[in-house]
Amino acid sequence: MSRARTDATVLGLLATVLSVGAHAYFRDLGTVLGYKDAVSHLIIGRRVVVGQTTGFGQLGGTCSR
Repeated sequence: MSRARTDATVLGLLATVLSVGAHAYFRDLGTVLGYKDAVSHLIIGRRVVVGQTTGFGQLGGTCSR
């Protein structure tokens, strides 16, 4: 394995461990969905991935001048 690939693997594992730890910490506090609009963000994310018209176009409106 090359040095860069090893560094990337270690960084990825570290990020994963920190992410899981942060989620567990905030889950225990009961604040995983602490923001009032957290559920709407989850719904939009689901619509982008598995909706009838999937894609990044679901993320916002059109910009017209």
